[in-house]
Amino acid sequence: MDNIGFLSILPALLAIVLAFATRDAIVALFAASFLGYFLIGGVLWEYPNFLIETISSDSFSWVFYIEIQIGILIALFQLSGVPEIFSSIAQKQRMTRRKGQVYAWLAGMGVFFSDYFSPIFVGTSLQAVTDKVKVSREKLAYIADSTSSPLIVIIPFSSWALYISGIIGDQASWVSSSEAIEIFAGSIAYNFYAILSVVFVGLICFGVIKDFGPMKKAEDRAYEHGKVVRDGSMPMVGKEIKELHKPEGASSSFLLNFLIPIFMIVGINVGGYIAFGSVKIVESFAAALLYLFVVMSFQRFGIKLLSNAVVSGVKAVVPAVLILLFAYALNSITKDAGAANYLVSISEGLITPNLLPAIVFVVAAVISFSTGTSWGTFAIAIPIAMAMSIELTGGISSPLVLMSIAAATGGGVFGDHCSPLSDTSVLASIGAGSDHMDHIRTQIPYALIVAFVSFFIYLVAGFLL
Repeated sequence: MDNIGFLSILPALLAIVLAFATRDAIVALFAASFLGYFLIGGVLWEYPNFLIETISSDSFSWVFYIEIQIGILIALFQLSGVPEIFSSIAQKQRMTRRKGQVYAWLAGMGVFFSDYFSPIFVGTSLQAVTDKVKVSREKLAYIADSTSSPLIVIIPFSSWALYISGIIGDQASWVSSSEAIEIFAGSIAYNFYAILSVVFVGLICFGVIKDFGPMKKAEDRAYEHGKVVRDGSMPMVGKEIKELHKPEGASSSFLLNFLIPIFMIVGINVGGYIAFGSVKIVESFAAALLYLFVVMSFQRFGIKLLSNAVVSGVKAVVPAVLILLFAYALNSITKDAGAANYLVSISEGLITPNLLPAIVFVVAAVISFSTGTSWGTFAIAIPIAMAMSIELTGGISSPLVLMSIAAATGGGVFGDHCSPLSDTSVLASIGAGSDHMDHIRTQIPYALIVAFVSFFIYLVAGFLL
């Protein structure tokens, strides 16, 4: 459809405002997608069919399967007494709040091959430890989120690198695939937002930078009152799972019920990445769940109890599934309405060679935050940034071109990192068992500081080139 100007970004703005005002992401996203559907010419009685089309898309189905598997895995961990095992280990190891956060940061740094798997792994594997030492779930979600997209975008051999290199190659048709990868690799040093995000969360975890704002309130609540989640919150893993307890007569161990399934998940993903160039998240979780189901059957948990745990796990992630459903619907609407093109068009008159990297960063950040997608932002912002910078410099490998590519990717990561519409942010909330909007509210001040510093660096660097 034709670009509808400011109206194209109205649904996303409504979603963001309502999400923060009500702290209810489901209501906010539903209202925004409902409004947006009418703005692009939809009619009332066809809205359910539109949602059905969203559910049937390959991208939504893939994330949906992952979320269901996460819910079941956490339920089986809970049933087998993994949290209690972790508590005992933490007590013996004299675990501290700082150590728990640093371990989570290191775990996120170690799982650098998938922005989807990383926040899930960090949250589910460290939640029991951080709960024991009274680290808020919001803090855990922030650590998991900040070591996923911001890290993977600066890894030159990740799936993201291949995708971005493909965009570079399409825009600069005269370069080979290997040269496109080299161009992307050369831009990494200029991706100030991604680099600073990973460093910033590390400094927070080590205590070099003290918590402030909403995160400090969450941390004080957890430390002083032992409440790792806010009263009245809606954690992305529901209370159904917390009601699961190991029955008398059943046995379990840290090795069999936690370490082996985690190693299976990591091993299958790493092996898939090495062998096929892509992670196998769905397959790895399926294998781990099948293993746990068989092992726990022999540990005398009983088929009925295991089946009930599966049902509880599925029920527990329903709120997260609804958030993703309406987020995907809204993303589709904003794309059809031409929101990204509108944001680009209103910034074109401001662009000069010196301001190009800073403006590209801001535009990409606004697009990604409004839509919740980094890859979609890359596809729009990188070609525009390259075309303008090449025209201004005449060289594909000039510092201005490399910095402009980095600004587009860094800005794209900003939204994927902290937008309430982002699927990876939802996964971080699920993995950590945090209320989604509490995660977003506490994380945004940190992300904004990094974004402002990055913008200033691009601004200064643009005049130094």
